[in-house]
Amino acid sequence: MPGGYAGRFAEIDLSKGSVKEVTFPDDVLKNYVGGRALGAYIVFSRLADRWENIDPLGPDNILVVLTGPVNGLYPGSRTCVTGKSPNSNGILGSSAGSWFDAAMKMAGWDGFIITGKASSPVYLWVLDDKIEIRDASKYWGKRVTEARNGILRELKTELDKKRPSRHHRPPPIALIGPSGENLVRNSAVIFDQEKAAGRGGYGAVMGSKNLKAIVVYGTKPLPEPADKNSWATLRTALMQRNIQRYASYRRWGTGRGIWQFGWWTASLPIRNWQDEWHDNISETGPHVYEHGLWVKQFWARCWNCVQHCYKTAVVNNPGTPEKLVSELPDYENQATHGSIVNVWDPDEICRNTTLANDLGYDTIGIGNTLAFAFELFEKGIITRDDVGYDLKWGDAAAWRRLQEDVAYKKTEFGKILALGEYRAALEIAKRKGKKPEDVLYYAIHCKGIEWGAHGIRSGLDYTRWTISYAVSVQGGDHTSIASPKMEDYELTPLVNDTAMFCNFTAPPIDQAAMWITAVTGFSFSVDTLKTVAWRSLMIQRAALLLGGPDVRWVDDSGKAIDVNPGRMVNEPLPSGPAKGKKVDPTVFQQELQTYYQTHGYDEKGIPKSDVLKQLGLDFVDKALTRIRK
Repeated sequence: MPGGYAGRFAEIDLSKGSVKEVTFPDDVLKNYVGGRALGAYIVFSRLADRWENIDPLGPDNILVVLTGPVNGLYPGSRTCVTGKSPNSNGILGSSAGSWFDAAMKMAGWDGFIITGKASSPVYLWVLDDKIEIRDASKYWGKRVTEARNGILRELKTELDKKRPSRHHRPPPIALIGPSGENLVRNSAVIFDQEKAAGRGGYGAVMGSKNLKAIVVYGTKPLPEPADKNSWATLRTALMQRNIQRYASYRRWGTGRGIWQFGWWTASLPIRNWQDEWHDNISETGPHVYEHGLWVKQFWARCWNCVQHCYKTAVVNNPGTPEKLVSELPDYENQATHGSIVNVWDPDEICRNTTLANDLGYDTIGIGNTLAFAFELFEKGIITRDDVGYDLKWGDAAAWRRLQEDVAYKKTEFGKILALGEYRAALEIAKRKGKKPEDVLYYAIHCKGIEWGAHGIRSGLDYTRWTISYAVSVQGGDHTSIASPKMEDYELTPLVNDTAMFCNFTAPPIDQAAMWITAVTGFSFSVDTLKTVAWRSLMIQRAALLLGGPDVRWVDDSGKAIDVNPGRMVNEPLPSGPAKGKKVDPTVFQQELQTYYQTHGYDEKGIPKSDVLKQLGLDFVDKALTRIRK
């Protein structure tokens, strides 16, 4: 058994109500390591022969919750959630911080493979070796905070009775809110109360399986590294390095980026990406501190982390003596629930994001989708008759009202937006008698995944390439951008999501190889890790292109649909240091062809047969024969 692994995965069939233990051979663990790559392998290898026919929100989909070998042994590692995405019809490796991953390892599990659908709402209670499927009917319909508190109170009472001499810290929990229960495609899996595996819509997948939550409590020692001395040396060096780095993140969290990406790099979404530059100081870190919103750091919210980028916020509730206590919104939340709707007041942004978390949303996905609706209202494509009220820039109350309408599918328009931005655009075009492209123009997505808050027009952000999102196997996910020659900007997130390093605490890739070698006992080099990442990328690319049942990302000629939103190509930035810049189609085509050549794709963007076989991906090659022309 390689070091770092608990050595067991639990396969949980909700239809049958059964749990069984499964293992993977050492060669599979070495070839895919964990997290994103192993998850892609598990999901696609099981479903490849019928991928196009699998409904992501049907019982045949597989939901996988995974760790990697360094989880628990690494300061600031993450948990991966994956499956067939109801947004892209591909596979996203969606991850979240917390100490859920360490609890899994201490309970003796490397991952959970969840299949089928329960006949009524349930939650999973994992106490070391024992996994129970429990009734969750009384928590179904509850928002995240209320459901979390109820489930944890129930379990703490049991733990106190079983082990009265011990103090029981509330066990970590992953759960969904009303949006996931109602199969809103922009739903997240919420860890604890404010951390999310957001991208991909896996909250809706949990909802489709009638699975409200997973709770884990482990009392065993963590799996040991294969080479304790090397691990200890690497860990000490990394802790010292990370204490010295990212001091501003420890002080302000990522929210400081509102000024950085809005003023310096002109890449912040404003009014549904109509602009990307601002000179408004109201959301900068020091201003939020002086405003009184930021009150305390969340110490050690992620296992063994020294960054502490989560913060506590307190907001006054107008008209009541009560105060709202929540997480201080990070950069992505401040952007996709603030500037994107032209709201700049920190209190209002905090109310927006707190509601989104409590409803169980992918905050980035739903933020883009609502902003899309606000612009359609501005352009007159939809009206008050469609929505039931006005959608005007800067109206935070209308923003929150629309969140509720979508999460609970209260209105017909809410049901449309619950489809996600891409599918909602198609449905609105159909109902309004418009050409799909005329409405899709305002939908800022790639492969059905709404963009993270980093634009490409200025060329000044790390999303500097015109293909950054267009060919990414995770679509609009800002943590997984593409680069023409698989530079570190693309390679590093693939490695981090596979080993389960957090991007804010991750080592350089050469040290990542040393970490995985020391922990597992396998021999990893940079080239070996690159090959692991390449396998994950190829599986994810194949899943996207095959797509189905309602969308696939190849055209009738068999060519991959790798494009940017129309706004990025046709509308130059209207202000700021990059005023007048937009995506150059010639540059885009040059980068696209370079990407295809360096990544092993043919001229149509389909992974080549010989490359796949060289990587040991014969099952992927076989599946792609169905779309090769």
